[in-house]
Amino acid sequence: MSSRLGPTESFRGRRMNLLGIPKKIDFESPASWLSRAALSQGVSIKEFRKFITLHQKADADMAFTQKYVRHVAKVTNQAARDFEFVQYVLTSLRILDRHGGEYLLGDNLNARYRFCPVCLAEQRIKVFALEWRFKAWRWCPLHQCMMRDRCPHCRAFPTLPGDMLNAGLGRAGIATLDRCLCCGELLETGWQSVMNTFDSSLLNPWGEALMNNGRAVLSALACRKIRIKGEEGEFSLSALRRIQRYGLLPHGHIASVHDEAV
Repeated sequence: MSSRLGPTESFRGRRMNLLGIPKKIDFESPASWLSRAALSQGVSIKEFRKFITLHQKADADMAFTQKYVRHVAKVTNQAARDFEFVQYVLTSLRILDRHGGEYLLGDNLNARYRFCPVCLAEQRIKVFALEWRFKAWRWCPLHQCMMRDRCPHCRAFPTLPGDMLNAGLGRAGIATLDRCLCCGELLETGWQSVMNTFDSSLLNPWGEALMNNGRAVLSALACRKIRIKGEEGEFSLSALRRIQRYGLLPHGHIASVHDEAV
C-alpha cells in the first residue's frame, strides 16, 4: 500500500511507501533530491530523513551506498538505477576519503555547495549537481564561468539538504532550489553577465593547471582510473590521493577577478 506522507503523521507502526516523490534528475546530488522530495510530501527535511531512516547527523550525500540506495528507492517508489551514477562516484570517493572531508565542501551537518547561476537559470527543474559539492569543481565548463558559492543577495552559503517548506524570509517556504534557503531570492540573479567570463589568462600557469586537474577529479572517480600528462599508461584511483597530497588539486584559494570564497 502506498501513501502520501502527512505533515503530522507518526513514523511509528507499519511503514508505507510514498507517492508523489519527484524523480531524481541525472547527475543531481542526493541532498538536492532529498530537499525536493521532502517538499513534495509537505514535511520538513528532518521529518523526511526520519521516515527514510537517514540519520540526522549523517552526510546526506555520502550516505548513499548501494545498500542504502536500494532501501530509499523502495520506500520512495523510485528506480534504483536513477541513483547508480552518484552512488558509483560516491563509492569511489569513499575509497579515497571515507567521510568526504578532504574532497567535499562543508561537513556532515553543513554540506555546502557552489553553483553555476547559468545552469540554474537554464534548468527546467532546478537542482544542484553532485559535482557542485566538490572542492575541486571551481568553474563551469559548460558556461565558462566561475562557480558562485554565496547567495548574491544575502551572501549565505548554499547548504543541502534544505528545509524548503520553511525556507526564506519569515519561513514562508520556497518552491524551487534556485531560490536561497535563507532569504528566498533567486540565486541566478545576474546570470547573463557571468556567462563566458572565465578567462584562463587571469590565472598563472600553476593556477590553470590546478583548475584543469579539478575538473578531472570527477572523471577519475567515475572511471576509477587516472591518466597523467607526460606519463604512459593509466593509474589506479589511489594515484588521486597522492596528487591531492602533493597540492595538485584546487582545494585552496585561487586568486582571480571573481568573488569566490573557499
